Amino acid sequence: KDFHIVPEPLKEKPKRPTAFSGIARNEDFLKTLREMGIKPLVFLPFKDHQDYLKVWGGIVEKALKSKADALITTEKDYVKVREFESPIPVLYIETEVVLEREESFWERLLEILDFTK
Repeated sequence: KDFHIVPEPLKEKPKRPTAFSGIARNEDFLKTLREMGIKPLVFLPFKDHQDYLKVWGGIVEKALKSKADALITTEKDYVKVREFESPIPVLYIETEVVLEREESFWERLLEILDFTK
């Protein structure tokens, strides 16, 4: 792998969050949360590119039933839900992509983008 993703620490960790994500590898997000010391009461995985308008009420309902103190998600998914109503805070994990072998990364990218083939 030519890169890894580094999560930014939260200013204040929720004690009883409900987590959700709609990414290709939801289990990676759950693992990241646990590595950060965040233990969700409930984890709700969705398909990549989830339309949250259709499921938002259910997410909030499950969070309230579990007595969650916050909802937590990926930065990518937060962009999709930030305008939605929620009786509890909606937090997200900011991430930074760090290139391991920058030179080989750019070589590979140029190979992929070579339109002369």
